[in-house]
Amino acid sequence: VPMQQPRNVRFGILIYLHAHDKWDMRPLSSLTRQKAEMRILFGQNSSCRNRKNSVQWTQKKAVWPDGGCTAFCVCIESGEVLMKEETKMRTTAQVLVDCLEAEGVDVIFGIPGEETLDLMFAIRDSKIRFIPVRHEQGAAFMADVYGRLTGRAGVCLSTLGPGATNLVTGVADAYLDGAPLVAITGQVGTDRMQLTSHQYLDLTAMFEPITKRSKQIIRPDTVGEIVRLAFKHAEKGKPGATHIDLPQNIAKMPADAVPLKRQQMHEVYADPTHIAAAGKIISEAKNPVILAGAGAVRGHAAAAVTELADRLHIPVV
Repeated sequence: VPMQQPRNVRFGILIYLHAHDKWDMRPLSSLTRQKAEMRILFGQNSSCRNRKNSVQWTQKKAVWPDGGCTAFCVCIESGEVLMKEETKMRTTAQVLVDCLEAEGVDVIFGIPGEETLDLMFAIRDSKIRFIPVRHEQGAAFMADVYGRLTGRAGVCLSTLGPGATNLVTGVADAYLDGAPLVAITGQVGTDRMQLTSHQYLDLTAMFEPITKRSKQIIRPDTVGEIVRLAFKHAEKGKPGATHIDLPQNIAKMPADAVPLKRQQMHEVYADPTHIAAAGKIISEAKNPVILAGAGAVRGHAAAAVTELADRLHIPVV
């Protein structure tokens, strides 16, 4: 039976109660008190009564589809209303997006699919911009170049099967060239992997040879750790590509997890005695040559290498 919206109640939610639902008894002390006039009618299941300055009451839990919150509504026939707002546990997909935001991700390149719908809905409700592409290979190369230009891991997303295989070339390029990249793929539910499921491939094994780390989320409470380690391995030392695989049923499960804090990476300098030893070896060499690789570019060492080559008249290869 519909319930009239109460006056002076800050939630302003119209809740519908049904006679066939089960009701739980809760103590008065756990609620916030609001004054209003209302009456709930739900047949014989009604249970609102006073007893020794406490109230026994029936509650209805309404879960809203936007994933925002749940609300409890209680009726006391004397005209006093008790309501409580409670945060609903977020899904694995939502926590994963929270982790991406904690890593500083502001854009994701990719193509959505059925197995990534929960992730796409979470991205829609976040501050992250999703850029759709014509082909997953383009998404991987765009994330690759994003990583090269910013020094932060670029993120690309695809669905399972051929969508994931299309990422391979761009992910391999980032891995070989030392560009920070995190690839996220959708996957069939863990309850279907033992079957001959449509478009199912072992993506973790497929990406393992071309990434620094490839992991599948099989427990919702591990999502924070898996995302943090994916970005850590993608950006630390020699950068490269990492991979996260998210099964469809795991994405929907509630996750008792939070994003892990991103630690500040401190610059590491060579030991002065080692630098002096290297200088001595160079000064005694007959035909020294500087081999400058991609690490000199990532370390923004072009000016220092040029100055060293000019002072000592050493050719650079």
